[in-house]
Amino acid sequence: MPTWQCVIALYHAAVGDEAGARKVFERLSAQDYRDFTVDVTWLPSMSMLAEVCAFLDDAERAERLYELLLPYAGRIIVVVGNVAVRGAVDYFLGLLARTRHQWEPAARHFGAAAEAHERLNARPLVALAKFEWAHILRDQNPSKAAVLLDQALAIAANLGMKRLEDMGEHAASTPANPSFLKEGDHWAASFEGKVVHLKDSRGCTYLAQLLSRPGQAVAAAELATTSGQEQARIAVRKAISVVLRALSSQHPALGAHLEASLRTGKQCVYQPGTVVSWRV
Repeated sequence: MPTWQCVIALYHAAVGDEAGARKVFERLSAQDYRDFTVDVTWLPSMSMLAEVCAFLDDAERAERLYELLLPYAGRIIVVVGNVAVRGAVDYFLGLLARTRHQWEPAARHFGAAAEAHERLNARPLVALAKFEWAHILRDQNPSKAAVLLDQALAIAANLGMKRLEDMGEHAASTPANPSFLKEGDHWAASFEGKVVHLKDSRGCTYLAQLLSRPGQAVAAAELATTSGQEQARIAVRKAISVVLRALSSQHPALGAHLEASLRTGKQCVYQPGTVVSWRV
């Protein structure tokens, strides 16, 4: 029965057994989840698979599971017989969106899950949703993320959720990775605890592509999607220069870092002096 196999996969993930979780998850995913009967066990099964998928950081499977669960956004998953509440579907959609690096949808889903769990007065689930929501927002909105994290940890301490407390303390003591994320018609750049915003432009798109591939040379013609190498070189250099000037004005430390780390020409590269992992 696939549902019980989902429980086994989730157990492996919960104890940190990546090999065990992957072995069961791969078997359950072999038929693209078409072999799961859509009955009262389907949503609980998909929610468990979503957790395992996030644990394994499997972006490809996350996309498919997200598609399957999205029509149920806004609903609450109750295990057959009312023996347990898994929580809001939005919580699991948030995990899958995060695994796919879809930060805006992830924040939206975790926010919806936190609100749903508060309406249920399901405090452990509120803590989990707010913890994940804080993790997503820590780059774009550090002040709100800090409030959410404090709320999650207060609940965890009150209820004896030791694992969540430990995760929260680690998160609070770990500096956030820099990020360059598109938010509608603007880009949010977070670096060394400061966030600035830029209007969307081709230069921002070029910069994002380079930040996502540190140390990897990318042809200007590929960035500009044109076959003319010289035309592409000029266009990319001008567009990125505009972005760097704006960043240097708003965030001198970020501007200096990028000026020192970016090279543009027929081949463009982001090559920082030390390893920097950007969320893009």
